[in-house]
Amino acid sequence: QMQNFRALGLDALARNDLETAERWLRDAIPVALEEGGRYMLEVYRFLTETLVRQGRLEDAETLVEFAARSVPEEDLVAHAYVQLAQAAVAAAQRNHKAIELYARAIDALERHLLPIEAADARVTFAAALRDLGEPVEARNQLTVARQGFERMGASGPCALVDTELERMASGAG
Repeated sequence: QMQNFRALGLDALARNDLETAERWLRDAIPVALEEGGRYMLEVYRFLTETLVRQGRLEDAETLVEFAARSVPEEDLVAHAYVQLAQAAVAAAQRNHKAIELYARAIDALERHLLPIEAADARVTFAAALRDLGEPVEARNQLTVARQGFERMGASGPCALVDTELERMASGAG
């Protein structure tokens, strides 16, 4: 059930239907808490991104602080999810610390052989870089993300990345 809530939340987030994304991700929390560990922190990560995109930075900061308290010290992937949430808040605050947070989180995901999660994080990182005035590095992150998705045969994410790369090339992004 948690995976269904998560998938529906991520689909809504990808469509920029933030109200629906928030609802599905909040519905996932009780199940994620029951399952514990990374599932919970992954839900918090995406809920934080949703809140940031809604302009609710105080709520997002509160959620990140709460999530950070429940990270098992030895679970570096869980730390990466929290870093991604922290990076989303930092980027929304136009704080360049976001760049370091995204880079460390993506590195941890790659070292733990989580290619989909790493590629997805690169797409989010690219949006932050673009907003922070780093369009060249944003394109680089999208290119690496696309290569990762392509290696896994993930045609849907490849198409989304291609659309974003085209937008950036046309000057729209």
